[in-house]
Amino acid sequence: MSAQYLVVDGHSIIHAWPSLKRQHQRQPRQAREELIKSLRMLHDTSQWSVTLIFDGRFGTSEIPDHAGFIVRYSKEDQTADSLIEALVAGQPEGNRDRITVITADQAERHAVESMGTLCLSPEWLRLEIEQQLGVFTQVKNSVKREAKW
Repeated sequence: MSAQYLVVDGHSIIHAWPSLKRQHQRQPRQAREELIKSLRMLHDTSQWSVTLIFDGRFGTSEIPDHAGFIVRYSKEDQTADSLIEALVAGQPEGNRDRITVITADQAERHAVESMGTLCLSPEWLRLEIEQQLGVFTQVKNSVKREAKW
């Protein structure tokens, strides 16, 4: 396990970010899609390998897209929290320090931290996305200026 893994509690983030929370009240699917888009960008432009987990009714298997980005929904008898805890618990103890869980849920934070995994806030995630977008934009603009085609 060489990458840094970011495991995100989707609905926790949606309810913690005011813009997504407002959007979720009107159009829940659109709010989820906006979060997916932001996290896919983070996955594609940074060192993070991202798994996004939502509470759901029907569940999905863990199917990554072509670049390894994973979006998963819990089954009716599960929660996103239980899937996150199982994912962390399923890793050898020596690898758990390579996982960072993002949630606003304090009970979830305590659960994953007790297993040796770092847990950070939705605000940290927002700042990380903004920073990576800034870095990506700078690199893109630099390449564009230097391109001879």
